[in-house]
Amino acid sequence: MTDEKTIMARLRQLPEDKKREALHFIEFLHKKHIQETTKPRSSMGVLSHLGVVHTEEDLKEARRDMWEHSRENSSE
Repeated sequence: MTDEKTIMARLRQLPEDKKREALHFIEFLHKKHIQETTKPRSSMGVLSHLGVVHTEEDLKEARRDMWEHSRENSSE
């Protein structure tokens, strides 16, 4: 008997409340498997649906602003 058939045979013998408990455990295992097998996306990948595009010039400007702001704060 395959693992799947064994699982199903044993599952059929359980009362409803235990079947629900088994389902929750299976869902936990499935979620864990998905997390282990999927590559985490970068923050830009996660936000890509927003359609925001940052150019190299945007990044350079942001860096300049940060440096200028940090210099202003350090001279206070």
